[in-house]
Amino acid sequence: MGPLEGILRRPGLAAGVVLALAVAALPVVAGLGIDNSVEEWVDRAGPEWATYREFVQRFGSEEFILVVYPLPEAVDHEFLMRLTDLRLTLQEVPGVRTVHDLSGIYARFFPGADPQAFLRDAVATPFYRRFLVSPDGRLGAQWLELDIDRPERRREIVAGVEAAVARHDLGGPVHLAGSPVVNAALDVTSTRAAGRFFPWVFVVSATLLALRYRSVHGVILPFLGAGCALVMTLAVLRLTGGSLDMVTVALPPVLWVLGLATALHLTSDTRRRVAAGEPSREAATAAVRALARPCAASAATTALGFLALATSSMAPVREMGLFAALGVVLCLGANLALFPALGGRWIRRVPAAEATLPTGGSLVRLATLAGRRPGAIVTVAGLAVAVGVVGMSRLEAESDVLTFFPDDHPLVRAYRDVVPQLTGPYSLEILLRPPSGDEPPDAAVLRRVGKVEEGLEAVPGVAKVVSIVDLLALVEQVATGSPPAATRPPESDEAVARAWTTAGDLLPEERSALVRDGEIRLMTLATPMGSRSHRRLVRDLRGVLAERVPDTWRPRLTGIVDLLVSMQTELVRSQIRSFVLAFLVIVPATGLLVGSVRAALLAIPPNLAPILLTLGAMGWLGIPLDPATVMIAALALGIAVDDTIHVLHAWRRHGGHRGDAQGALQAVFARVGRPVATTSMVAAAGFLMLTLAAFRPLVWFGLLTAATLASALAADLLLLPALLVLSGRRSGGDHAVEVASP
Repeated sequence: MGPLEGILRRPGLAAGVVLALAVAALPVVAGLGIDNSVEEWVDRAGPEWATYREFVQRFGSEEFILVVYPLPEAVDHEFLMRLTDLRLTLQEVPGVRTVHDLSGIYARFFPGADPQAFLRDAVATPFYRRFLVSPDGRLGAQWLELDIDRPERRREIVAGVEAAVARHDLGGPVHLAGSPVVNAALDVTSTRAAGRFFPWVFVVSATLLALRYRSVHGVILPFLGAGCALVMTLAVLRLTGGSLDMVTVALPPVLWVLGLATALHLTSDTRRRVAAGEPSREAATAAVRALARPCAASAATTALGFLALATSSMAPVREMGLFAALGVVLCLGANLALFPALGGRWIRRVPAAEATLPTGGSLVRLATLAGRRPGAIVTVAGLAVAVGVVGMSRLEAESDVLTFFPDDHPLVRAYRDVVPQLTGPYSLEILLRPPSGDEPPDAAVLRRVGKVEEGLEAVPGVAKVVSIVDLLALVEQVATGSPPAATRPPESDEAVARAWTTAGDLLPEERSALVRDGEIRLMTLATPMGSRSHRRLVRDLRGVLAERVPDTWRPRLTGIVDLLVSMQTELVRSQIRSFVLAFLVIVPATGLLVGSVRAALLAIPPNLAPILLTLGAMGWLGIPLDPATVMIAALALGIAVDDTIHVLHAWRRHGGHRGDAQGALQAVFARVGRPVATTSMVAAAGFLMLTLAAFRPLVWFGLLTAATLASALAADLLLLPALLVLSGRRSGGDHAVEVASP
C-alpha cells in the first residue's frame, strides 16, 4: 500500500498528524530572525576570503562607523566639550575599539589652544582632511574602529552607537555611515517589509478565494494546506540554523502561493463532483485520486527548478533553493493529507452549475479561439518574444545597495548628500610587503609607498588614502613645528626612524593599524556604491598597483565591501546558471511525469516566452539585474510550469492527443481552466502585495514576478492550445502511452 492509499484509508489520522506537526512548529518559527550579515554572502572557500581573513587577523576588522556632524561657524571650547562627551560615550559601546575625532586630537596635542585656530590647522593638515574634517571645514567625523567577533555584533554596535548619539546634542543633524550601518539597515528594512506585506498577501488571497467559491471552505481548505506547509518549512529552516535574509525573505510568499495552487485544484474538482451528486467524502477521495499524479508532477518539476538554485556558491541562494524545494514537497504532502478528511467533511453543498462542462465561458472561448487560429497566435507570440530577446540584449547587471531603500531613507540621504562632502563611506584595503620587511621601513620604501598613494588618490572615486606615510609626515610636522601646509614625510633613514619612534610613543594604535609584521596597509576610502562603478574603481586601483608596485612587494587588494560586490556579481552569474540548469531539468522531467515527450517539448514555449518577455521588458525599461530581480526567471519557471502540467494532463485525459482537438480543448478548459486561472490570479495578486514593501528588492521581485505569472497564464490559455492543435495536425496524433483517466 502506497502513501496515497494509506492517507485515503485513514484520512482522519493523516490530517491529524499534519495539523499536530504544524502546531508544534509554530513556537519554533516564532524565533526565526533576519540576518543579512556579510558572512552569509561571501564564498568562504575562495581565495578572496582567505586574503581578507589574513588581513583581519593581522590588522583587526577594517569595518568602521562614521558619525558625521556639522561643525559650527565658530568652534569654541563648549562645542569641543560636547564632542568629547560623545566620544567618551561611544568609547564605552561594546564592540567599539577606538574613537578618533577632533576633540581627541585637541585634548592630546593642543590643549588650551584657540579652538578656531585649531580647526583651521586641522583642515590644512593632510592627515586629518577628508578623514576627520571636510575640506571646507563644515563637517566633522568621529571615526569608530570596531571589533567584530561575530555577525550579530554589527547590529549590536550600530544600536549602541545610535543610542549614544541620540543622547547628545551637537547642534545639528548627525548621520551614520559605514558597512555595519548598511548591514543593520538592511536587517531592519527587510524585517519591516516582511511584516508589512505578508498580512496583505493573506487578505488578498482570502478575498479572491471568497469571490471565487463564495463559501467558507473555499478559503479555509487552501489556507490550511498552504499554512501548514509554510510553518513546517520555516521551522526546519530555523532548526538547521538558518534565518531569513534579502533572498529567503521571499520564501514565505512563494510557498504560500504554491500551497494554495494545489489546494485550489483539489477544491475545484471536489466541488464539481459534489455538484454532480457524488457524496462529499467519495468526491474528495476521487478528486485526490484523479489529481494526485498531475499535482505530484507539478510539485516535482517545481522542486527540481528550485533545487537548481542549490548549485550557487552563496549560502542565501542555496538556502532559498533547498528550502523552497522542501516547501514544495511539504505543500503537496500537506494538501493530500488534509483534503480527504477535511474536504469530505466541509464541501457538502455546491451549486449544480459547477457540475456541467459548459461549451461557452470566457476561458473556453479563448482556448477554442487559439485552436481555430493557431498560426496567428504562434506568430504574435513569436514577434513578442523577438521584441523581448532584443530587450534582453540591453540588460545589465548592476547592484547598488542604496537603491534597496526609499529615496527619503536616512541612510540614502547620508550617503548621497552628506558623507561624500567629507570622505568615503567604505575602505578598500591595499597590502604591500617590501622584501626587507623592516620596521621601521627605510626612506626609500617610504618614498615608494608615497608614490603609490599619490597614484591611488588620483583615481576617480577615491576620497582619501591613509598610510604610514601620512602618519609619519604628521609626526614630523608636529616635531619640527612647521605649518600644516608644509607637511612632508621624513626624507632620510634617520628621520624616518625618529618619526617612527615618536609615533610609537604618541600614536601607537594608529601606527600599528598601518604597519604590522612588515606589511604596509594603505586604507583607500572610496565613494562608488554601485557594482559597476566599484568594479571600475577596483580595475583602476589594480592598474596603479601594477604600474607603481614591484611584484616582489606582493600587492593585494581586499576589504569587506569588495567581497560583497564580488559576491553580488557572482550572484547574478549563479542565478543565470541556475535558471539554465532548472530549464534543462524541468523540460525532460515534464515529459517523464506527463507521459509524453511531445508534451514536454510543447511545454517549452508557454513557459519560456513569459520569462523572455519579462527580461526583455527589464532591458527596455532599464531595470538592472541585481540580487532581487535575477531570481525571477528561475522562480517564475518553477511556479508557472504548475499550470502547464495540469493543462497537458487534462489534454491527454480528454483525448486531445488522439485528434479531436477542438472538443478536447473545450473539455480541458471547462475542467481545469478556472482552477488554472484562479491559481495564477491569486499568485499574481499575492506577489503584487510585495510592492507595498519599502524594501525595493521585494518591490521589484513582486511586480516582475506578478507580470511574469500573468503572461504565463495568457500563454497557457492561448499559446499552449495553439501549439497542441498544430502538433496534432502535423503528427496525426501522439501515440505515446496515455495517462489513464480516473
